[in-house]
Amino acid sequence: MRATLPVLLLTLAVVTVDRPAAAWTAFITDEGHPTRWAARELTFVFDSAGPEELGLQAWIDLTRASAEPWSDLECASGPRPFDFTMGGVVEGRSLGFVPDQPNENLIMWIHSETEWLTRNTPRDIAVTGDMVMVSTGEILDSDIEFNDAMFEFSDDPGPGQVDVLNTMVHELGHALGLDHSIEPHATMFFQAELGETYKRDLTQDDVDGYCALYGRLGTASFELVMEGPPPVAPPPAGGCSADRQTRSTSGPVLGWLLLLGLAVLRRRATA
Repeated sequence: MRATLPVLLLTLAVVTVDRPAAAWTAFITDEGHPTRWAARELTFVFDSAGPEELGLQAWIDLTRASAEPWSDLECASGPRPFDFTMGGVVEGRSLGFVPDQPNENLIMWIHSETEWLTRNTPRDIAVTGDMVMVSTGEILDSDIEFNDAMFEFSDDPGPGQVDVLNTMVHELGHALGLDHSIEPHATMFFQAELGETYKRDLTQDDVDGYCALYGRLGTASFELVMEGPPPVAPPPAGGCSADRQTRSTSGPVLGWLLLLGLAVLRRRATA
């Protein structure tokens, strides 16, 4: 991101799949559109203040490895590969979105407890924020921030540590437009335990969610989902939760966002 901008978080509906062994969920906007990227490509840049536990290059390599499970997917309705590009290291960037200005999909590690708590909770391991166009559901921008102030990360976690790959694969699912699953073994399952690694590998439930968004029959799949039963939301206690709070903002900025029809989704990975 190029600059920080106060944002308005709008309440979005959650939809679930009405078929056995399918528990993935996705956000749809108030106008009934699933949130997803129009192009099948996404470039991330990395803040130069990387994780204290890992070297900067190791962090970039782990992010690349985390993208592979999603980019390798093929859907029964036709393969629609999603390309992730590592865009290099940047300095002086902040989380936020500026309409009509160059913006970057930023991944950053927050080392200050004070800074983290200005917008997140102590239990949040990582937070993904997607800027979406309400009228179409198109994702315009995505940022991922990690809580390196209150958690210890590792690529080979021991007791009390957070696995980088486990967390990143999950957060990239949010960046693609998926919300939490109620399938306990899914990568997008709402609860994350310290030291766990199983979210490194996608399950069929995760693949089904991705293909509903990015397969050739993605729109039809979502129409079928929306005709199903009432949404089933993951229990909020003890795990990830979708943040639907409205953050206060100034009058001119509020009017600007409403005029443009933009909303920000923030998903939290919580210990």
